[in-house]
Amino acid sequence: MPDHDFIIKLQQLSFRYKSNDVDTLNNLSLAIKPGECVGLIGPNGAGKSTLISIITGLLSAQTGSVCYGDNATSRQFIKQQLALVPQEYAFYERLTVQQNLTYFASLLKTNNCDELVTNTLAQCQLSHVSSKKADNLSGGYKRRLNLAIALLKQPSVLILDEPTVGIDPVSRELIMQLLATLKQQGTTIIYTSHLLTEVEQICDTIYGLKRGELIHIKAHSENAPLQISFESALCDDAIAGITALLPNTQLNSPNQIEISPCKEPLALLAQLSQVSLPPISEINYSTLHLENYYKELFTEL
Repeated sequence: MPDHDFIIKLQQLSFRYKSNDVDTLNNLSLAIKPGECVGLIGPNGAGKSTLISIITGLLSAQTGSVCYGDNATSRQFIKQQLALVPQEYAFYERLTVQQNLTYFASLLKTNNCDELVTNTLAQCQLSHVSSKKADNLSGGYKRRLNLAIALLKQPSVLILDEPTVGIDPVSRELIMQLLATLKQQGTTIIYTSHLLTEVEQICDTIYGLKRGELIHIKAHSENAPLQISFESALCDDAIAGITALLPNTQLNSPNQIEISPCKEPLALLAQLSQVSLPPISEINYSTLHLENYYKELFTEL
């Protein structure tokens, strides 16, 4: 039975393509809460799309299970509550924007098809291009149309695979604002992107996929570096004194040191008072950006 604290729960999933010698997904478990926005990051080939395909029912895990909330069967939940915005365009290029939305809305067998299409056009700011053929749209409008088709279902879970790749800043900002609104309204979001600033902006929880396993990124970001700049260059005796006290110190420049990781910056500053040093001009203790964690996790791949 599903755990009602979670809307999607993956348990010990494994999957291997016939052409591979190793598992794409290896004994992977993940629980997603209702209303949570989960980011999945990793290089190409890490298994993000495979994982999404299993969650959406496009692939079946070879071992393990996928459970959905509300006692729903997988088929019911996917059909009624889950929508996917794929990286590839998922519309008919020879149809207009409105014709595309009308067709996909008709598949939902709803009684208010026209109203649903009108509202979705406005929601994604597509009303003014509704009569244009899809293949004549710019990349940004095509991405909006891709998203609009998914939103016709009014899903409780929205999965997005690189939804802003190759688009203009205006469309990107519109999509990110729309996702923020959906998140406020309680929509559960699973978001994959190589644009790490977007992942940081929208996601509550972030996981990296590496060698088929999920790594909780926050577990790798607990201790930010402490950077200390001095008004003048450090002499050899000062450097020797600092490294004797704090071996995890490196010299960034003649007048700047970095202590990493740093759990207790105030305690470290108190220790440094034992060394004769120039006056401090600046102290920087801030969380590393996601890009730093990404490089740390995936550089060797």
